[in-house]
Amino acid sequence: MSTGSTFGRLTLFNLRHLVTSPVFFLIMPPALFAPVLTSQMLTLPTASGFHRYCVYQAMCVAVVMFVVTSFPAIREVRHSAGLALPLSPRARLLSLALAAVALASVCTAIQIVGYLVRVPVPIAGVLSPYAVPGVIVTSWFGPLAALATVVWTRSFAPLIAFVLLIPAYLVYTSTTMGRRADVIVNRVETAARSVVEPLPVTTPGVTALAVLYLLLNALLAVLLLTAAMARRDDGRGVRPVTAAVSALLAVVIAVTGVQANRAFPFDAEFSVDQLHGTESAPCRTRDGVAYCPLPGYESWVEYWHAALAPVVAAAPERVRPRVLTVWQAGGHIRRSLHSDPPEHSIIVTEYWDTEMEFSREGVSVDAAVLLVGLPRDREEPCSASGQARLAVGAWLASADEGLSRRDRISVADSLLTRFDSDADGFALAHALMDLPRERVTAVLEEHWDTLTDPGTGPGELTELLDLPEPGSAEFPDADWQTSVWSEEEVLSWTEFPFPDCD
Repeated sequence: MSTGSTFGRLTLFNLRHLVTSPVFFLIMPPALFAPVLTSQMLTLPTASGFHRYCVYQAMCVAVVMFVVTSFPAIREVRHSAGLALPLSPRARLLSLALAAVALASVCTAIQIVGYLVRVPVPIAGVLSPYAVPGVIVTSWFGPLAALATVVWTRSFAPLIAFVLLIPAYLVYTSTTMGRRADVIVNRVETAARSVVEPLPVTTPGVTALAVLYLLLNALLAVLLLTAAMARRDDGRGVRPVTAAVSALLAVVIAVTGVQANRAFPFDAEFSVDQLHGTESAPCRTRDGVAYCPLPGYESWVEYWHAALAPVVAAAPERVRPRVLTVWQAGGHIRRSLHSDPPEHSIIVTEYWDTEMEFSREGVSVDAAVLLVGLPRDREEPCSASGQARLAVGAWLASADEGLSRRDRISVADSLLTRFDSDADGFALAHALMDLPRERVTAVLEEHWDTLTDPGTGPGELTELLDLPEPGSAEFPDADWQTSVWSEEEVLSWTEFPFPDCD
């Protein structure tokens, strides 16, 4: 029988031994199926979220495989040295490594396929074809690290220390907050995470990043394997050639990681044409509003338009061009739009949940803010309390009559709280919702310039609408039972008011 055939048979034997191991059956099934039972699937999954999920699951598989692989590794190191076997100890370790890596890859692939089966709609965004292989290689760290540590210690000490480390970490993170030990724990956690995620930027659609991520992970996996092979069979000394290769790999990984972190810092920004398979991201116009999604998010235009259209339709036709473009910006794609948005534009992100009202709430509020001329810059908060345009903006933001009253009040309150409204402002905004839509739109059409002037108070708005003066005994109170805020909370805001919005 040839050496290659013997090696293949031994690899299959090791694979069966790992799969039928009681430790594997005890730990791996919960690790595989726990996310299915406990994680909440987003209604609109994205490529970035999918990649984060895969990395986390690959890390979980690596942890389990570290424990599972430690036992057959001990068997090879401590109990096979004196036997007359057809393969050398190094070949047997390599066979075990191949079997463990294959099993880790299959388990990670099961997680990935399980996610893809559970997604309610196709994943939005762009994913480089090199991103998923890079994640799978992450799962190899566990079994290869188990081999390396067992070969060098020839004992269960690494396994015992690793098993004790998990509860110790949980105890430390829950009891050392605010203490010096917390700093130590955070630094250790950061160091461990930097091994698994060596780049501060995780944008799986950028091919250059995905290739670099795959390369660093592959080099680290090879380093762990060569580190295991560098130890002599008798546990005395090292093999010079293998040790030199390991040292060279460590240097290459360190240099590549440092250069990659300099080239792609945390605040790095990528253009759309750097995404895999894309050259541009064309905009499309709906009812006079341009929507510019990132590649792969074209289907989301319908959700943005459904949230934005009622707000724009409720405003006078002559001011609707104030909302011209909806730009989508990711964490590192079009990043500068978050801090420096174009004039007359709304910035949306790579997150949208059709079952959560705050997704459409943000677009509605931003559109109303632009229409009435309130400042968009949230870094310098200001108060529009006592300005009629604040109530007008709240009414516009909540103009979608297809929403329930609770949801409409939630949208209006979101705008009111952004600009430090007082209790009378809440009462006026809630009262406008109970008026006929035609009555409010007619007043806005005729007196828009006056009502959106910062110098116009809410009394002029109520006078045009034939309502009592805000704050008077005849004026209805705010619907505090429906609002998420209480009157006491709102009154406490006025104790430390922001500067007035110009």
